[in-house]
Parts: sequence; structure tokens; C-alpha cells
Amino acid sequence: MNTSPRPAVVVVRLLLLLVLSAANARALEGARDHTIVRAVFAEQRLWLLDAGGSLTTLKPGGKSRLPSALPNPVLDVCSAAGHLEALMCANDPCSRWMLVSVSQGHWVDGPLVSSEGDGLPSLACTPNATLLVTNRRAVRFAGSKISEHELSRSLDPRAQVLALSPDHVLLGTATGEFIGGLLGLDMRSGLVSLLGDPHARDANGTEGCGGLLNPNCVSVAGMAAEPWHPGCAAVAVGSTGLVTGGIWEVCGDEVRQGFVTLASGSDGRRPGVPDRVPLLAVGYAELVRSGNDLWASNASGLFRFHGSLTPAFVPFPKTEAIDGLFVSFAVPGLVLVDRVPADGEYFSNPLLVPTR
Repeated sequence: MNTSPRPAVVVVRLLLLLVLSAANARALEGARDHTIVRAVFAEQRLWLLDAGGSLTTLKPGGKSRLPSALPNPVLDVCSAAGHLEALMCANDPCSRWMLVSVSQGHWVDGPLVSSEGDGLPSLACTPNATLLVTNRRAVRFAGSKISEHELSRSLDPRAQVLALSPDHVLLGTATGEFIGGLLGLDMRSGLVSLLGDPHARDANGTEGCGGLLNPNCVSVAGMAAEPWHPGCAAVAVGSTGLVTGGIWEVCGDEVRQGFVTLASGSDGRRPGVPDRVPLLAVGYAELVRSGNDLWASNASGLFRFHGSLTPAFVPFPKTEAIDGLFVSFAVPGLVLVDRVPADGEYFSNPLLVPTR
């Protein structure tokens, strides 16, 4: 007796398999994290990297995002002088990384580096080199030359990277609403130094939260090189709520309080050198440099610093919904990107993306 399934049954089974495969693919796509983790403006357009490694792009005035056409997941992106660099998995399961760039509208393969099992990769672009910092290594790409050093201490979590020069890097961390810290990194040796004393005492002699950069009490929300003080950085610290925070100036080993907005509404430079981060001060969620300006944000709006750390307040612009994101190109020098506006019309806690 012939026990083979009839042709019609085979066709039905194949159709069921195809339907189930498509459903599984949609489920996997839905499960992937689409949270935007990095946004840069380069090549005259906005580039958006999500937590799943997908890179999309949006032109000013565009109505939809377009895929980047990169074949493998992207780990991080950065830009310098209007040019884009991306760190991409070069193979599966991502044991090698490739630095790729855009030239005349096309992706160009760059140098390869072994991942060596590292995690938390972060890129920083400078005019003459691209810097990569992982949880264990510091890597410099300069043309076809690659140099790398093991870090003197491991990093956790992923650090924000600000290159003040090709050799001197600041690393900002936030392990919680109030915990994190600021680190210095020498790219020539991998030496990591903590810029802040975790045992600093306040004016009452109490150990715990003394000092402006105490890692037990300070999380770093953003960093930017000061246009008016070469070699110095502005660092936004604290929580985004009305709890504690401000913007500090960091010049080498010297840390100064720059700008603080108190919950009472008063603001400006406070006299003297405080012994700790002030309480009941408004924290900041973002701090970036665009051209000769610094821009910060918190729940109330934008703050533009030009020539000093005394800002002008700029209200948030209205949002435009594009492919599940809320975007605005309305502020000169900035693009604002938000996933969940406060009321569907205005921004609440946007990413600030410099365009200059």
C-alpha cells in the first residue's frame, strides 16, 4: 500500500510551514529592541541607531526613515567634520568588528579589529582619528594604523566618550539615577583615572557625598568640549528630576561649578567652591556642542550657552511624528529626537543631535 501523503496534503503542510515561519519572523522583529541609543547628524542627514543594531537615516524634510543597507548589526556610530563612521559586526557571531564609513553616498569598508570578547563598545570621532573604547580596551584608528591598549581598570556600564584630543579622553558613566562618575583616559597607555574622590567629606566632615564629582552621588548625563575654553569640558551631572544636579567645568584635574538651576527658580554661578553637589537643583538630561554653542536640556526645555556657562532658555519646538519617532529640525544647529513626547505635541526628554 502506498502510504505517501497525497499532493494536496503536502501543499497544505508547506503552506502552514510558510505561515508559521512568517509569523515567527514577525514575532522576532517585534521582540527586537527599537529604542534609539545613538543619533548623529552627518552626510547632510540624521542617522539613528537602535538597541537591536539597526541603523536608519532621515533627511531634513523627509517623511520616512530609510535603512542604511549595512549587512550586519551596527554597534555604534560617530561623526566628525560632517562625515559618518560606524562600527559594525564583520561576521557572525560578531567576533570581529569593522569600521566603515560613507564616501560619495556609498559604504566603504575600513580596518578590522578582533572583539576579543569585549563588550560595551563606544566610538568617538576626531578630525584625525576614530577612537574606540570597550569595557577592557582603548583602540585608536588613524588611517590604516591601529593601536590598542588594555585599560588599567574595566568599565561598567557603557561609558559616554568625549575626546578632548586624540590622546586625552573623558568617560562619563551613570549606573543609576545618582551614581556614576567621570573618568579620564590616556589613549597612549590605557591608564584610567577617577576624577572625583569617593571618600570626600562635606563641610560637616561627613563622608559620603562630598565633592563635585563623587561617583557615589553623581551620574553623568552629558559632556561637551567648551568652545570658549580649549582643553576644557562642560559636564552635566545629576538627575533629570528636581533633586540634584548642575553643569560643571572640568579643566585637567580642576573641577568648578559652572551653572546650577535651583528648584526655587534661582540660578547662576554660586559663590565660592561648594563642598558637594547642591540639593534641590534641576538636573539635565543632555549636553552637546554644536558649532560654538553648548546646548543642554531638561524637562522644562532647552538651554543655549554661548561664550560662557550662562544660558538663554529656548522652549521645546513642536514635534513631527515620523515612523514611530518624534523629530524636529526647527532649532538651528540641533535635531531633536524623542520616542514618547509628554503630550503628543511637545518634547519631553529628547536626544539632542548637533548639526554643526
